[in-house]
Amino acid sequence: MEEKTESKSRKWIWILILILIIILVPAGIWVFKNNEIKNLTEDFGQERLEMERQFESKFREEQKEHARLMVKPLTWAVRAEMMRDNLEQVNQYLSQFVKEKNIQQVMLVDNDGQILISTDKKTENAAFSEWYDAALLQDGEITLSEREGGDVAIVAPVMGLDTRLGTLVVFYKPSQYESSYEHSAEPEIPAE
Repeated sequence: MEEKTESKSRKWIWILILILIIILVPAGIWVFKNNEIKNLTEDFGQERLEMERQFESKFREEQKEHARLMVKPLTWAVRAEMMRDNLEQVNQYLSQFVKEKNIQQVMLVDNDGQILISTDKKTENAAFSEWYDAALLQDGEITLSEREGGDVAIVAPVMGLDTRLGTLVVFYKPSQYESSYEHSAEPEIPAE
């Protein structure tokens, strides 16, 4: 009889061990796979954020280059009218140009730093240095510089045949890159 009870208890021990194995093996696999998925999603999230940063940087650089190219023909038109002493036509050009998206202000400054024409009439006929940093006017080629608040100043010299006639200054607010993804640490994983 002792042998029978001992055999029964061994049988129950083996059944318990088998049940534990049946429960623990899938649970272990689930924990392992869950950690693996978590690691992959964290890696994916970091890679995605880095790619977005790179894209945003490239987007800003491209936008600046397009702004530089946009100002070149305006500078040529202003040059042609200045050489004809037709500042009224220059005023018309600047008035139309400021209506374009993201353009905030456009002005023509003479070589003495006096604002000849401005789309913001309160700055017209004032010294450029009263309103803005006079160092902006010093370069001999088209330059872009970021200002507070994210605005960009495009400064383009207006050159005659052999002398500088003035400087065209354009202030614009660049478009902002908007990600189509939310910036979360873990992207959602679709349910199967």
